[in-house]
Amino acid sequence: MATKKKSKRREAKTAAQTDAYESSLKEFGTASKLLQKGDYSKAKEAFQAIAKGNPEERELVQRAETYVTICENKLAPAPGEPCTADDWYYQGVVNSNKGDHDEAIRCLGNALKQDPTSPKYLFARASAFGMQGNAQLAVADLRQAVLGDPAIRFQAVNDSDFEGIRDDAGFIDLIEPTPAEG
Repeated sequence: MATKKKSKRREAKTAAQTDAYESSLKEFGTASKLLQKGDYSKAKEAFQAIAKGNPEERELVQRAETYVTICENKLAPAPGEPCTADDWYYQGVVNSNKGDHDEAIRCLGNALKQDPTSPKYLFARASAFGMQGNAQLAVADLRQAVLGDPAIRFQAVNDSDFEGIRDDAGFIDLIEPTPAEG
């Protein structure tokens, strides 16, 4: 009789383990779909839960941990790719100094995505636009920069980066405003 009880417990335990394993496989499939969709953050969480919830399933845990690492790599910034607004700003300034104004504008645009009203970032991008001879975009960014920091107007007057647009009416109006009539 004791043998029959042990056998039934073993069968019940095996059935429960099989159900848990099959459930984990479904969760693994769902996590894999998240990974394929590019939702690396949710996929990572799902794979971590699978690994944590199935310590007895070594192969499943190892596969889940492999996918956690893949998700972490996808979520990490590319090596050398700036992360913060200031990182993007400095990268933009370096590119501008090298004469790669298109790349400078791209980098400074990324800085402005993180801090859209920064006078420093707006001025730097206006400078890059100015060096390209794009007066309209340079003046638009410069105007916003001056709103945030009026002293930038005087900086623009003496900055050689604006030589190519110095005769533009919009630039002249911005750096030499006429007093408001009262």
